[in-house]
Amino acid sequence: MVTGVIGMIAYDGYLEWRLDSYDTNGDGVFSPDEQSLGQSEAMDGVVNGLGRTVFVTVSWPLISLIHFGVLYVSTKVSRRHASLTNAWSRRFGRG
Repeated sequence: MVTGVIGMIAYDGYLEWRLDSYDTNGDGVFSPDEQSLGQSEAMDGVVNGLGRTVFVTVSWPLISLIHFGVLYVSTKVSRRHASLTNAWSRRFGRG
């Protein structure tokens, strides 16, 4: 989950940097001569960032829980299998 949050922060920073590159006079406002198709697309990327935020904060914990469950069950099955194998070997010998 941490890598997802770090990735989201880095990508948001990249989008902000890309949008700021269109602000030629650095005043934080896009005057008509600074507006272009590229600036509009960069603005859409920054403004429509809610999907990234929701995905990381909602979906990543869910994915982590599912991943933990699969690892937990596989560990229990593996240990049970090893226990049964050892019991079989003690009772009937190796072979």
